[in-house]
Amino acid sequence: MKIDSPCIGVCKLDSGDVCLGCFRKKDEIARWRQMSDREKFQVLASLAGLPHVGGIATRLETDLVTRTIAEISGVVTARERLFAEHGIATMAAYRPKSAQFEDGALSVHFERGGDGRAD
Repeated sequence: MKIDSPCIGVCKLDSGDVCLGCFRKKDEIARWRQMSDREKFQVLASLAGLPHVGGIATRLETDLVTRTIAEISGVVTARERLFAEHGIATMAAYRPKSAQFEDGALSVHFERGGDGRAD
C-alpha cells in the first residue's frame, strides 16, 4: 500500500513545530519520504484523535472514503441552501454573520489555495 503525503499546501508551522495544514510535526514532514508505509500510517493514525479530525481513510478503504465524500457533499448542499436563503454569496460575506447561525454544517472548513479559505 502506498501512503501519499497528507500535505495540502498550507505549510506553515505553529509555535510547537506542527504544520497548520497537515498537522504533522516538522521532523515527520522532513522524514516522510524515507518512512516506511507502516511509519506513515502510524503518523496519520496519531492524527485521528485530534478534535478537528472526523476520521482517516486510505484510498483502499473505499467504503469509508465514499461515506466521507457523501457527508461532505451533504454539508456543501446544506451550506449552499442556507447561503441562498440568506443572500450570502461568499465565505467572506458569511464570516461576519457566522454567529447568527447555529448549524454545525457551516463550520466545515475546506482548504483551497494557500490561504485556507474557501472564498
